[in-house]
Parts: sequence; structure tokens; C-alpha cells
Amino acid sequence: MTATWVLAAVGGALLVVGPRLRHLSWLEVSPRLGIALWQALCVSAVAVPVLIGLTVLVPATAWVGGLAALMHACVQSMQQAYGFHGDALEPTLGLLLAGAVLVWVSGWIAFDLHRARRERTRMRRSLAAVSSPDFDLGARVLDSPTAAAFCVPGRDSQVVVTAGALAALSTAEVAGVLAHERAHLRARHHLAVAGTRSLSRAFPGISLFAVASQQVTRLVELAADDRAAHEVDRVTVASAIVRLAAMRAPRSAMAMADCATPGVTASRVGRLLAPVDPLPPRRLGGVLATLVGVLGTPLAVAMAPAISTAITHLCTGVS
Repeated sequence: MTATWVLAAVGGALLVVGPRLRHLSWLEVSPRLGIALWQALCVSAVAVPVLIGLTVLVPATAWVGGLAALMHACVQSMQQAYGFHGDALEPTLGLLLAGAVLVWVSGWIAFDLHRARRERTRMRRSLAAVSSPDFDLGARVLDSPTAAAFCVPGRDSQVVVTAGALAALSTAEVAGVLAHERAHLRARHHLAVAGTRSLSRAFPGISLFAVASQQVTRLVELAADDRAAHEVDRVTVASAIVRLAAMRAPRSAMAMADCATPGVTASRVGRLLAPVDPLPPRRLGGVLATLVGVLGTPLAVAMAPAISTAITHLCTGVS
């Protein structure tokens, strides 16, 4: 069962090393790649126990039935490759492990997405009663003296800005705020945030998922800032963030300056006012290779015995 133990080691490394990656300097330089990294870490961390279950389950059940001796010999070879000893308890435990993880994670994600969708539906109904569309801005204007701006993602997505924000911000700042919110909607940042948040709720004792949730929530704001800075200058975007720093938004919305992680507003402003060069090609290649490694290593370990069996011709004409 070498593959099973190697997968367990890979999973342990992900849980121990993963949270420490929040200190990587390039995350703020390329927030979209940073989001991809945290998503890859979370996917791999969930995939590991599922693959462990499958490495125990598959060799015991693969294709035996009433097939010919050739296939039976192939199955025996695969059983040997995966270290299966014929104990009926092994495939049962493998099935329970893989199934339990999949059902638990899917259940939490489905529950959170359904709840968020229901909250957004109620929010749209409320906004329809207290706001009006501004076709020049391409947003809904909420009659409130409080300066705020946020977007409501989903099928009927909306960008909302208050009358107080329009009064407090310059024309360029308003353009930057709207560009920021539209960037959230185009990139479907709410799904990235919801996925990591669901995992942190499903596994509250695992720091990797809690850190990933915090980091993705922060990085989607940086990514939206970068998009806004392409339409107006970076100083203007930073100024808009400062002016809206005290705002609050509904829980299921994504806001221009409302963030639960302490210090994010200051770091966003500092990053905009002191931009750094993009990642050089060699370093970018290293980051992409890391992403591939994080996603591919668990699957490669799980498939290695089967691939080795095929390559060494163990599944050939044995009668």
C-alpha cells in the first residue's frame, strides 16, 4: 500500500506547509495566480483522502466479475501493485472514506451556495424598492447618505452605489469604484470566496482552509483593484478606497472597501501607491509549475501503481 502511505504524506505536507505560503511575496504581485494557488491547495487537500480511499477500494473491485482469465490476471497484478491483501475490510474502509469526504464537502458547498443565493434574491427585491437604475453609470443608485458601493453577484448581477458615495467621490473615483465592482462580477470572485469559505466551515479545525479563505477574500480585492487601475490611475483607486473605508455592505455582496481581514484596506492602498514590477518570465514559470505540482501530485501518486503495472506488461496474457 505504498501509494496510500505516500498520499497520506502528501496530505500531511499540504496541511503543514500550505498555511505558511501566505507569506509568499509574489501573491500581491500577481493576485490572480495567488487565488489559483489557494484553490489548488484546497482541491488537493480534499482530493487526498478521496484518492486514499480509491487506492484501497479500486484494486479490490476493479473489473473482476466474470471476465476472462486475462483480465483476472490483470486485476491480480493491480492488487499487488497497490498492496491489497484481500481483506474485505480494506475496500469497505476505502469506500467509506472517499464517500464520506465527497458527501461532506459537497453538502457544505451546496448548503452555502443555496443560502447565499437566497440572500441575494432577497437583497435584489429590497434594492428594487429603494434604489433606481442609472443608465449612464450602469449601476443602481441607492438613496442613502452613507458612502458605499458594492456588487450583488449571481445570475442577475448588479452594481450598487449610494447617493452618499456619488456626492463624496470625484467622477474619476466613481469610475474606479464601478470598474472594481464589475471586475468582481466578470471574474466570478464570489465563487472563489464561497468555495474556500465553505471548506473552512466544513473543516473548522484545519488551518489550511481558514487561511485559504482569508487569503482568497483578500486577493480578490487586489485583483479587482488591478482591473480598476487599468481604467483609471492607481492613485485614484487608492483614494476611493480610503474614502469608502468605513463603509459596510450586506454579507452576501462584495464591497469596494469592506473586508473582514484586519489591515487589508491599508495594504491595498499601499500596494496601489507603490506598485511593483510584474513577475519575470522565469519566476512566472516557476509559479505555474508549482500550481501544476500542487494539483497533479496527489493524482500522480494515486495512479502510479496502475501506470507501472501497464508499463511493465503485468496485464498480459496470463491464463
